[in-house]
This record gives sequence, C-alpha cells and structure tokens, in this order.
Amino acid sequence: MPIQMISLAAGAANWWEGDVTAAAILGIVQGITEFLPISSSGHLAILPWAFQWSSPVLNSLPFAVALHVGTLLAVLMVFWRDVLSLAGAFLRSLRDRNIQAEPERKLAWLLVLATLPAVVAGLLLEEAAATVLRSPWIIAVALAGVGIILWVVDARHSGQKGLDSLGWREALLIGLAQALAIVPGVSRSGSTITMGMLLGLSRVQAARFSFLLMAPVIFGAGVWEARHLDSAALSGNGGTLFIAGFLSALAVGYLCIHVFLRYLQRGRLWPLALYRIGLAAIILVMIATR
Repeated sequence: MPIQMISLAAGAANWWEGDVTAAAILGIVQGITEFLPISSSGHLAILPWAFQWSSPVLNSLPFAVALHVGTLLAVLMVFWRDVLSLAGAFLRSLRDRNIQAEPERKLAWLLVLATLPAVVAGLLLEEAAATVLRSPWIIAVALAGVGIILWVVDARHSGQKGLDSLGWREALLIGLAQALAIVPGVSRSGSTITMGMLLGLSRVQAARFSFLLMAPVIFGAGVWEARHLDSAALSGNGGTLFIAGFLSALAVGYLCIHVFLRYLQRGRLWPLALYRIGLAAIILVMIATR
C-alpha cells in the first residue's frame, strides 16, 4: 500500500510538471486578461515567447480557442439570465418582424450588429493574426497605445448612461472597436469598454455590453477553429493540456467577471492602463536584450 501511494503521488506530481503547468498558467492568465482590458491574446502570445515554452500545442491556435471557450462559458454562467432573455427576444423579433416592441429585442439586434465587424476582420485577417501580428514588437506597441487611450478616456469619463441609450451608430462603433482586437495587445474588452465610455456609458454598463458581445464572437471563433482539431493535436498529453487550460480559464474567468464588475462600481481603470504601458516597456527591454 505505501508503495502504491508513493507511485500515485509521483504520478500526480508528474502530471503538474512541464507543459501541463504551463497550460494551467495560460488558462489562469486567459481567465484574468479576457475580462480586464489588458489583452488576453497579447498575454497568450508573449508568455510562451518570454518563457520559451516550445510545446506545439501551447503555441497553437486551437489551444488558444479552447482557453477562449473556457471564458465563454464563464460569461454564460454569469449572464445566463441575460443571454436567455436576449435569445428569446431575438426569436420573438423574427416571429413578429418587430424589433422595437421591447428593449431586449433592440439590444439583441444591437449585439448582432456589433458582432459583424469582428466576424469580417477575423475572416480577412485570420492568417495574419496567427503569424505576423503576433510579433512582440506589434504587441508592445498595441499594449502601450491602447493603454494611453484608456488612461485618457478614463480620466475624462463622467458618463452614466445605460444600455437603453445605445443606438445603431453606437453599436456599430463598439463593434468596429472590437474588430481592432484582432491585433494581439489591443484587447477586446479594452477596445469595447473604452469605446463604450467614449459614447457615455457608465463603466459598469460599458463592461456589461462588452462581456455580452464576447459571447457570439468567441462561440463563432470556436466553431470555426474546430476544423483545425485532429487526433494528433489531442494525442499524448495534448488532451490533458487542453483540459488543464480550459478548466483554469473557466474557473478564473468566472471569478474575474464578478470581481471586476464590483470594482467598476467605484474604481477607475487607470491602474490597468498603467499596467499595459509597463508591460509594453518590459517587452521592449526583452526584445532589445535578447
């Protein structure tokens, strides 16, 4: 029995070594950075480069999508009432051919409209997003540039509008801002929350619209990228890496949404803007010294 227990303990220790630990770390980072305006795609591209994680699974687009699906489920778990209400309102609008009958119908269609620019950007720039745009130089510039914009917008922000104030123009502008997040370092939540605040939304409502807007984009990306999955990607410890990353992204993402929305009721975003700028500086130093 003692020998069996030692063997089990050794097996558990080995399970958390190397690539599995890295996968869990990436999942934790995804769960935090997907919702904070500091760029999940930028962090997922920089961490393997910085720590020289060479696993082809960890550096693959399907693995990144698996992490995003984890945070998608976190969004659905937090906002499930909103999602069901909006889905029902959307279907009723199709049945009645009436968008204006209730606020939820209008909001559902505004989310559809705001999703379209990201879909177009994803289809046109998919290859570039997986290769050229993942350059540490580009990520550093995007982190710093959006960080400065976020700082300025947050410092001047006094809007307290709700989602009922949004129209087609405002939804399209937020959607165009989300499309910019195809560039790692820009941040989907960073670009959409910043645009929402520019349009007069309160910080909480800008974040809420941003999180709801994530759902269709991440779902669509997950379905689209599933075509790249094959038995080779999940062979060996590949399946374990996917599970470790997915579960950690889901758990941490769920907690992060609650904490961040509560923080936004009184807090400001300048600390996150400062973090973005500081991280960009660190990346540039690493580039120069390698």
